[in-house]
Amino acid sequence: MKPIKLVEGNKAKVQAELDRVNGRASAHCYTDADEIYALARYGEGRLSGLLTAKKDFKGATMTCVSGSSVSNAYAKKSWKPRIATRVLLLRGSVEWYLTSIAPDEIYSTGGSTGLRLTPTQDALAIHNFRNSYAHEQIHGWLTPRGEIVPWGVFTDEDSARAAFALVSGQK
Repeated sequence: MKPIKLVEGNKAKVQAELDRVNGRASAHCYTDADEIYALARYGEGRLSGLLTAKKDFKGATMTCVSGSSVSNAYAKKSWKPRIATRVLLLRGSVEWYLTSIAPDEIYSTGGSTGLRLTPTQDALAIHNFRNSYAHEQIHGWLTPRGEIVPWGVFTDEDSARAAFALVSGQK
């Protein structure tokens, strides 16, 4: 299929693709174009939490499979998998694109949603995470009880060595 840009004017195209792929199946499938647009909004929110600049969003993909989990008794009732819808979304420079839609089989665990980042996006997300918490440097020795003995409390080298031996458990 040709990718469909997920903008208001293309809802009819998305709905036509859903109807074509699902056929008569509807119980565990994405049946409304608004569900696909909601997935794109969800992906946008996830990317906003990981990356700071929208220009870095391009290239991320989301794979979504419809259907929720059911009890094992229900799943084993027919001994057949349930029919669901698998959707692949790609983030362009500004909007999300529906690039693939196909039927899928799910069992008792139900569907899933997964966001995949490019290697560059992954590195940026890790960098952003590491910058989100403080890097605190300890200026002294940490005792076994979790107390910090500052460097400046020692007046001479011998007392510093003695304190280090005490803190580290050496004799």
